[in-house]
Amino acid sequence: MLAKMILQSMWSRRTSLGIVIVTSALGIGLIAGGWAMESALKKSFARALAGTDLIVGARGSPTNLLLSSIFGFGNPLGLVSWSAHARISALPEVA
Repeated sequence: MLAKMILQSMWSRRTSLGIVIVTSALGIGLIAGGWAMESALKKSFARALAGTDLIVGARGSPTNLLLSSIFGFGNPLGLVSWSAHARISALPEVA
């Protein structure tokens, strides 16, 4: 009896119910797509940074240094002096 009343109520509001169902499905799809994209981006960045232990550069924004040296985005902020480069590259820990 109650189920029949619920179905009749839903049928009388079928347009608004349809809109609710469609928008809910779109929202769930967008959230799932965002999670999938986040996971793919994390894996991509992890692969790009594999084998990089340290980035040495001139003073400035660490984010800008990372983006310009590893990913090739943007412009480096400044140059490291040749003597500093020679000292760092002469260290036994540096490959």
